[in-house]
Amino acid sequence: MQAKADSLAREAETRRVAEYQSEVLGRLDPAWIGAAIRQDVTNRHAAAVRRIEPNRQVARERVMTFFNDLMLVNRTDLGVEVLDRWILDPMSKDVAERFADLPLAAAAIRHALAESRWGVRQLEDARREIDLALATRRELLGETDVETNRSLAVSAMVAASAGDLDRAIAEATQALDGLRRGLGPDSDAALRLQTFLGEYLVERGEPAVAIPLLQETLEATRRVYGESDARTGTRRSALAAALIELGRLEEAEPHAREGLRIRVATLGPDAKYTIRAQVTVGDWLRAAGRLEEAGTTYDDALARSIRTEGSDQPQTVEIRLRIGDLALERGRIDEAIVAFRESLESARRTVGAGHPLSATSAAHLGWALASRDPSGARAVVAEARDAARQPLGEAHEAMLRLAGVHAVLVAGTDDADADRSLAAIIATAEQVLPERSRARQFLERLSTSSPTGALTPAPR
Repeated sequence: MQAKADSLAREAETRRVAEYQSEVLGRLDPAWIGAAIRQDVTNRHAAAVRRIEPNRQVARERVMTFFNDLMLVNRTDLGVEVLDRWILDPMSKDVAERFADLPLAAAAIRHALAESRWGVRQLEDARREIDLALATRRELLGETDVETNRSLAVSAMVAASAGDLDRAIAEATQALDGLRRGLGPDSDAALRLQTFLGEYLVERGEPAVAIPLLQETLEATRRVYGESDARTGTRRSALAAALIELGRLEEAEPHAREGLRIRVATLGPDAKYTIRAQVTVGDWLRAAGRLEEAGTTYDDALARSIRTEGSDQPQTVEIRLRIGDLALERGRIDEAIVAFRESLESARRTVGAGHPLSATSAAHLGWALASRDPSGARAVVAEARDAARQPLGEAHEAMLRLAGVHAVLVAGTDDADADRSLAAIIATAEQVLPERSRARQFLERLSTSSPTGALTPAPR
């Protein structure tokens, strides 16, 4: 009995240490790490130059040249590399061996690793870690335990980022119920997940379902944290995005603008989530027909995202998609082609050719190329379909976009792969996707446009 008690006490103590380590790991920001490294190297270089160069003007020029060159290294990319090489990878390798007899401690560390890897879009690694953490917590703590539901929430986040919205919505719904019961409906964890769930519903094409959920989240956040808290800004922007999708622009505008104002005030103009709020304002401007202002807003958001997050990060890719769609709307096809090609190349480098973001970028590029280079358009779409077919399946919304563009491009030709008409693809989309799905809107636009004539813009 004493041995068992000692073992349980050791397990509890080790779990506390693991959870503390997890909290520390969760606070590590790649952008901050990268910026700190760049600043430290700059300072050390300047001090070294001043020691060896007696001419102050020459020393100043050398320091400035080095500084300008170093600024070409994206701070987030640098931070991710350091975080991955020196913290995440070693922890992943050590946890199985060091905590073999302490499974709950190992689960706490794996949970933190999964969330960190999700944050830097290492989705396969994140999926591996969270599956192990979740399985352990389900077995030893049960389905209803708060820690189990925390891991289920991270699993939903990883699924959403991988493009599996059905799984993300199902897991987030279950986890939210567990967190509400275990921590309370106004807890930070529950409100955060509730926001994510609303965003997943909007992304899937169900903004009408999301809006009451996001309104409830915003009201609770205001009540608990106040009007000026960064979380209030986050939830204002999320609600604005849902309202924009439904065309409720008058209601959306104050949330979009105030969400951005709060984020600038609390997080700074270049923070990742501030840039997301700026994009939401751009979406409102575009929906309101203020295309020039929307273009300026998107361009500024893109520059900030490249500078802070990196050229290949999914957020940057999504902004480029918006810029390309807006260019089509304004009749600037060559600009659209450039934006879509850059989004496709970046998405392939970051999340892989089989990811929905890559498939969507390819569909939009193929459509933009249709009036300039039809054979090139067909090649882009064919390559993307081959890459995405196995990981996504034919019924995924990104694959349906590709199939729709392909059907239009090969209509009336002897292409042996012209197996389905656009009408048949739209019929499939109507069966498997919500009515307001962006993919369905994309396909409907294809049906009213000509690839050799004026291109109409495609929804995101």
